[in-house]
Amino acid sequence: MPRAVSAAVEAAQNAAPSIPNIDAGGNYFYHLAAKELKLDDPLVRSACRNHTVGDVSMGTTDKIVFLADFVEPTRDYPGVELLRRECALGLDRAVLLAIDMTIARLIEKQRAIDPRQLLLRNQLVRAGVRHGGWPEPVEGRAPRCPGSGTDGG
Repeated sequence: MPRAVSAAVEAAQNAAPSIPNIDAGGNYFYHLAAKELKLDDPLVRSACRNHTVGDVSMGTTDKIVFLADFVEPTRDYPGVELLRRECALGLDRAVLLAIDMTIARLIEKQRAIDPRQLLLRNQLVRAGVRHGGWPEPVEGRAPRCPGSGTDGG
């Protein structure tokens, strides 16, 4: 991430204390695994760091791990089947749908949105990425997403 963008993200997070420091978990568990398994893999490190919020710097491995958390077999929330189908149609379009669902959920819960999610969304949209649709609302509510960093998942 360019230094100016990184500084802006840090400033936004400091100004919005309701954004949890969810990066800490991925980094912490990577370092535990790295120590135990004598692992030093930049791809795995990056995927661990970005798996919850996402980031404009994500590569293919990051995106796969990011989406895996949303669609793993025990997930059961409105929109998960649509997201699973979107994964089969394209990685970027599935990431975009996951981000859109997460942002909708955060807005519904009146929570702060991590600026990295908005930057990632904008990058995908500007590149021409589109997803195939939006889950039907359940009882007038936005789709629930585990990647919002607010629901314990």
